[in-house]
Amino acid sequence: MDRVSDLLVRGLTGAVRRHEAIAGNIANVNTPHYQRRDVDFLSVLRREFAARPGSARAERGRTARDGSSGPDWAGVTETFPMRVDGNTVDVEFEMNQLASNALYFNGLSRQLRSNFGRLRTAITEGRR
Repeated sequence: MDRVSDLLVRGLTGAVRRHEAIAGNIANVNTPHYQRRDVDFLSVLRREFAARPGSARAERGRTARDGSSGPDWAGVTETFPMRVDGNTVDVEFEMNQLASNALYFNGLSRQLRSNFGRLRTAITEGRR
């Protein structure tokens, strides 16, 4: 695939992982001592993009917060106000995050579909 498609696929993968984390938070809203989880895929995507060979920002991309190499989709635990039962999930916040993530996913998938359409046009027009 081309470079743009590769980045879009990485973004879609991150959006799926984040959706899974948010769904897990919502599923555990009433679980005592459950700690909210999130996936910080935007910083991972920025780091991956900056670390590409030939990138002008490659050196700056190596100074990521965690200093790790390669994507880390394991999840990031964030500190939120704790309820009496020790749970840190706010269902309204999670629903907003879910909607925001769905919009992000839809935008990326439209871009990928458009990119494939351009590639298909280039291939089919080349035969004429």
